Amino acid sequence: MRNTARSGFVNCIIWVVATVICLAQPCGAQINRTRETPAEWVDLRWPNLLKNVERTLRYHPADGGFVITNGLEFFNRPLYCNRGAMRVDAGDKPEFVFLLPVKGGNLRFGITTPSRACWLHDTTNVVSFYEPGRMRYIIVGPYGEKIELVVIPLANLEGIIFKVELVEGAGLDLVWSFGGASGQRFRRNADIGCEAAPVNVLLQLRPEFCTNNHFKFTERAFLVTSPRVSLVGAVSKTTKMFVANAHEWNSLVGLLLSTNHAVSLPVLIGRVHLLNAEPYYLVICRSQFSNELAEVEKRWPLEEMEKAFEMAETRRQRIIKRVEIDCPDQFIQLAVSALNIAAEAIWDETTRSYFHGAVAWRVPLLGWRGLYAGDALGQHERTFLHILRYVQTQNTNPIPETFPGPDEDSNLSRCERALHSNGNMTRSHYDMNLVAVDGLIRHVRWTGELEKIREYWPVLMRHFAWEKRLFRRQFGQEKLPLYEAYACIWASDNLQYNGGGVTHSTAYNYLAFKTLGEWGVRFGLEGAEELLHEAERIYRAAESLLWSSDTGCYAEYRDVIGDQLLHTNAALWTVYHAIDSELGSSLKHWLMTRYVDTQIPHIPVIGPGIPKEDLYVLSTTSWMPYMWSVNNIVVAECLHMALAYWQANRVDRAFPLFKGAIISTMYSGLCPGNIGMTLSYDVARREAQRDFADGIGVAARAIVEGLVGVRPNLPGGEIVIVPGWPDSWQWLHFNHPDFRLDFRKNAEESSYKFTSRFPHPARIKFRLSARTSRPCLLKQGVSGAQLLVDTNSVGHPMIEVIFPPTNFCSFSIRWDGDSCEKISRVYRVPAGGKITIRPKKAIINGFDDPQDVLSKSRITSHEASFNLKSGVGGYKTLFVNLVQDELGWWEPISIEIIPRTNRVLGIEFDWTVPIKPNARLRTVDLSQFYNEQLSRIFENEYLSPRSPFCSLSIPKQGIGGWCDFNLKPTIDDSGLRNLAAIREGIFTMPNGIPFLISTQANAPNVVFVSKWDNYPNSVTIPLSGRAKWCFLFMVGTTTHMQSRFVNGHIKIAYKDGKLTDVDLENPVNWWPIEQDYFIDDFAFMRPEAIPPRVNLKSGIVRVLDPVAFKGKGGHVPGGAGTVLAIPLYPSSELKNLTVSASANEVIIGLLGVTLME
Repeated sequence: MRNTARSGFVNCIIWVVATVICLAQPCGAQINRTRETPAEWVDLRWPNLLKNVERTLRYHPADGGFVITNGLEFFNRPLYCNRGAMRVDAGDKPEFVFLLPVKGGNLRFGITTPSRACWLHDTTNVVSFYEPGRMRYIIVGPYGEKIELVVIPLANLEGIIFKVELVEGAGLDLVWSFGGASGQRFRRNADIGCEAAPVNVLLQLRPEFCTNNHFKFTERAFLVTSPRVSLVGAVSKTTKMFVANAHEWNSLVGLLLSTNHAVSLPVLIGRVHLLNAEPYYLVICRSQFSNELAEVEKRWPLEEMEKAFEMAETRRQRIIKRVEIDCPDQFIQLAVSALNIAAEAIWDETTRSYFHGAVAWRVPLLGWRGLYAGDALGQHERTFLHILRYVQTQNTNPIPETFPGPDEDSNLSRCERALHSNGNMTRSHYDMNLVAVDGLIRHVRWTGELEKIREYWPVLMRHFAWEKRLFRRQFGQEKLPLYEAYACIWASDNLQYNGGGVTHSTAYNYLAFKTLGEWGVRFGLEGAEELLHEAERIYRAAESLLWSSDTGCYAEYRDVIGDQLLHTNAALWTVYHAIDSELGSSLKHWLMTRYVDTQIPHIPVIGPGIPKEDLYVLSTTSWMPYMWSVNNIVVAECLHMALAYWQANRVDRAFPLFKGAIISTMYSGLCPGNIGMTLSYDVARREAQRDFADGIGVAARAIVEGLVGVRPNLPGGEIVIVPGWPDSWQWLHFNHPDFRLDFRKNAEESSYKFTSRFPHPARIKFRLSARTSRPCLLKQGVSGAQLLVDTNSVGHPMIEVIFPPTNFCSFSIRWDGDSCEKISRVYRVPAGGKITIRPKKAIINGFDDPQDVLSKSRITSHEASFNLKSGVGGYKTLFVNLVQDELGWWEPISIEIIPRTNRVLGIEFDWTVPIKPNARLRTVDLSQFYNEQLSRIFENEYLSPRSPFCSLSIPKQGIGGWCDFNLKPTIDDSGLRNLAAIREGIFTMPNGIPFLISTQANAPNVVFVSKWDNYPNSVTIPLSGRAKWCFLFMVGTTTHMQSRFVNGHIKIAYKDGKLTDVDLENPVNWWPIEQDYFIDDFAFMRPEAIPPRVNLKSGIVRVLDPVAFKGKGGHVPGGAGTVLAIPLYPSSELKNLTVSASANEVIIGLLGVTLME
């Protein structure tokens, strides 16, 4: 050890000199822009802070549309043309762009009077209505002229029709202009959040877009051609047409003065006199004709245009009324209409499949959840055809004799050669089989078509064999099976479990093995019994290996290599998939939703115009550091979690989340009525994509199965109805192709009527939340109805009204008795404390302690006292069994337990205060323990231990993801070594704490420990003497897959047997070398003090304020280290310090150790 004592003044002078020497070096947190990444991985990182999460309600529901007055956006609302990829992007402003999907041109309208000319989008009063499936504008001109413009896709052609009508005012001239048929292709079909520029800029006409545009026209028709565009247009009234100079596009006056048939960059102009109550029609569609304009004129006389407009509107009405809701909430009512249009937009009749998105990702994919839309919205044939497309191409090649191993071309992060084998249904790098089989199960529950299961049994058995062969992982002496997730959900990009057993894939498989096994047994199909046996073993494995009583939730995953650690910080998908796949009991489902309440970041949906209803949305995880798809604010994820809340009997949390997501995506977002991918709260993507299939499919299920609560199980001969609408609603009428549900209530009674349109009568079971303690069944529309009490319901008392098989039932419930007992408070008590429950109306009949928090309990019928264990902390839940009159249920008791002691984290030291001049400091020489050169941390290959299975894993360089497998940051510690060389190997912190480090280049200079075989699991360094503080200069790696998780340990032993034990936890005190954590107030919340960060390339130390640093994390050029300060037992003699790694995939390094007496 080296003894060091310096004055604070001298230290400060040295630090200033060192800083001046290194001024030329880049420092601070910066965003890495060096790698070109796909558009969907754009990483901009706006922090969500308490002060900036407000959003404005851009659109409000009125007159059947999403309405905005004088909105600012262009091209933000797609209108989808029938029978193809063509769409027309309208906007708040009445200008339109044609996407084929290449750019087909822009169309705008203007008006002229003897004294003035202006484009309609430049007028000062434009009211825009997105009436799902069409746009309507009310435009007031400069002299009070009122014009109505309606735009709607044609019913029988791939095109669109415009209807312009002068509603008020004297006659004027209407001008329209079309041009810019550039044929330009876009990264993601010019979708929002996916391109190099916002769509309102990207899609504007520029003169160069008119190169090689050619027009032929008469007074009634025109043709537009360019190398990649061919469109035909027709008008309903004789119109003067001519070409003009595209350079004058933005000036209507200039454009009208620039008419010249010889212009090199032409746009087409049409001018017509507009009279009151005499609509003018303009049709533009893909060319269906020869180049003879006479043929176009003949096809489109005035009466044909009027008929086409009526047919287009009839088609639109048929679509938006496919599923229809009448309820007190206008936001929800209009949202259902928009959902119908969006679901139609993702269906492709040519391929007979659902596309991944209506705009971006307009390609057929077996996954993900878009296929749910067909059954949930009553278009069952579509769901089956979608699945059938891939069933027919299932891989039937011989099963390989040997496992081919991970792919070298992905740096060992993927196993595509193994994936694409017998049983797989796609050629993608995802396991889309799971969601397809899940979709098939739900399809048969809706239709009762069990014969399809028998017909495709060989396909299903190949699927199950594939899942078991590639993803089944055995644990323990019983070899119980969990299933690894190999990119089997939408949020799979960069999820890599390295062989581990994962809850969401295990849940998917549990439901599939169980349900298809039961159906197979009915038919006596070979292998069905084995499916049931596997389902039973999966359930046992999940309960014993994945359930965490401490968190009250299934864990995210359990490692299969290393120490088989349990990763308990579960993602949102873990919760909703477990509930949706019926894994666990109803009590556990309630506990899991409480986990979401307390552990998943909530973002309030608030702001001007937004209903004040405690609305919110959720991030998918709280994992850090950020990598694409692992911590985002996603429409589909919020809606799927809302469905899970409904399934867990938690309307109180389901509806605010559901409506929060709907408001955020449809009303506050860029695009009215949109069901997008990510919301504006997403720190990396912000609002991205329009009418995305995952959100559409889950929205359909959330509305039908959650909000309305109709859940058919026709193979079981039953339709279960669990109303999920708010208790404040006085009525609901819901019309669906398969059924109709009507509800009304007053203060004393609730009335229900259900009409089934399913092929066969089925038993109908209503599960209702009891409003009072003595419900009475009245006015039965069908004989034989029963009213039963579910005494095992959780969260609320539930009653069941059950009808024998029928196609119609109606009844009323009179709510007699008292309101039901509700214990809504959260008990906040210290560990070892006591809580007492005294119901006012109900009696206590028992309790359940599923999280094992009690040391003692005393129960009477009117009071329950619970003593808490001293060693527990955090959010916990007890359940008390209550009985009130005729009802009985499990009432949750929510507790927040304050731990008695806080852990030592190494971040409690005040680095802004200089050390005292007489401080005795001893540096520890680590040179004999050096085992690596720091700059090589990502140059090495980390080959073992790795999963021996078909897995997704961290790339072999020890950083990145399976989608980002070439990531390799450069670590450069030259500045740090140069500074240390000035003082004979001493690097000094700004407050005077010194570290002895190596100054040699190209030589080992760090002590690394890791579960990787490259380094030892732990290193023990002898210490001596006594000290008050131990300072550690550390470097290393961590990943999002090891977040909110202990990555390693620091253990300082004393000769008298004492031990100081510090967990190295991501993101608290263990930070990655290549970047700083991005921190905000929500999804990336980290409230603790930030340990000092030392930039390795410059040697500059950053002592960061947690508040000021929010939103500033990111890539650090050259890398950075972390300094921890560990308080010691000053009167005990030191023995040694042990650094160890506990998490797989991480590297923990030690650069310097200093003791302060």
